Amino acid sequence: TKYVVKVTSVIDPIINMGIAALFYGFGFGIHYFFGSLYPVLALVVLWSIGEILGATYMNVFISKNAPVQYRAKLFSLIPVVLTLGKILSISATTGLTGIYGINSGWILVFAVGVLVFVFSVSLLMFTKKVGSNDKARYPSATL
Repeated sequence: TKYVVKVTSVIDPIINMGIAALFYGFGFGIHYFFGSLYPVLALVVLWSIGEILGATYMNVFISKNAPVQYRAKLFSLIPVVLTLGKILSISATTGLTGIYGINSGWILVFAVGVLVFVFSVSLLMFTKKVGSNDKARYPSATL
């Protein structure tokens, strides 16, 4: 964890969250190509890096950008949203694999990871334009 955070600390938190989605997407999505045990175990490293980046930089992003009065609400809302996402992804993937097979689920995860990365980059470009005159809102909230 320490090394992943050290390497990525110079990157904007929203981009790091997008990179986390890429690692998730690749770590799970590439299961489509591998069926044997050892390559699949190696992919655990990829989605674990995504887990580290996602957990770390989601909190950093909120700390840097959310007004103080909303931070506690956002931090308590995150587990609820993540759990809802897991429930929806399991139900969607289960239905999809029932019709098209297990590999379709891996491709879906890969596609969603790439789309979330593109969304994160777009979000950063939008927020940079909006806040171009604004210096760091909360400079004390650094990693």
